[in-house]
Amino acid sequence: MTKVALVGFDGISWKVLQSYSQYFKNTLQLALGGKRGVNWCVPPYTPPSWTSISTGIDPRKHNILGFGVPNFRGHSEYEFLSSYDVHYPRLTELLGMCGLRSIVINHTLSYPPSGCYLGNQVLVSDDKSPRCFVYPKSFEWRLRHFEMNGSVKPTSTDDKWVVDLAEATRNRIEGMLKLIRMIDPDFLWVVFTESDRIMHFLEFVSAGVRNERVGRLFCDDEMERSY
Repeated sequence: MTKVALVGFDGISWKVLQSYSQYFKNTLQLALGGKRGVNWCVPPYTPPSWTSISTGIDPRKHNILGFGVPNFRGHSEYEFLSSYDVHYPRLTELLGMCGLRSIVINHTLSYPPSGCYLGNQVLVSDDKSPRCFVYPKSFEWRLRHFEMNGSVKPTSTDDKWVVDLAEATRNRIEGMLKLIRMIDPDFLWVVFTESDRIMHFLEFVSAGVRNERVGRLFCDDEMERSY
């Protein structure tokens, strides 16, 4: 049976891909064999976008419009959404119901895992999860590959943190590859949100301005040689 992988780069536009083309050679080569287009999401924000991609449901219907909603009932002004707020089955859940195996890494609103259908899935928490986890627990010894990412604190005054982010990304990729070798999944879902963090804190990158530290983070050739 054909195996499929969905690899997401959160926040990266075609303009950035082309501006950093020497670092994205493999990615752009893959894109040449596919189709290119724009699939609008309103609001253009991470949670509704990835929820729509994984469920096939319009944001106006699945109602995931952000990471949280105003809280009018308690003391807190903001109430964070969880996996229980995604009321439509995700692609990986549908595949699991059909007996197909998936590895799911950094899917928005993955916490708590009890809010997802977990049959035939290895689920790694998303970057906004209140705690890092790998489900099932028998795979938690792989946690070290994924927990470093959340500890990298960006700053808008210096770009030295990008070096730490690149190391955390390599750890995530190493963990992903080890899981793939162990499980041999039918479907892989992995989203890299490091790119989105860069756009928020180094805004000039989204305008296409080159930065060598960012380039080394994006360098898919380097990642390929490392493993």
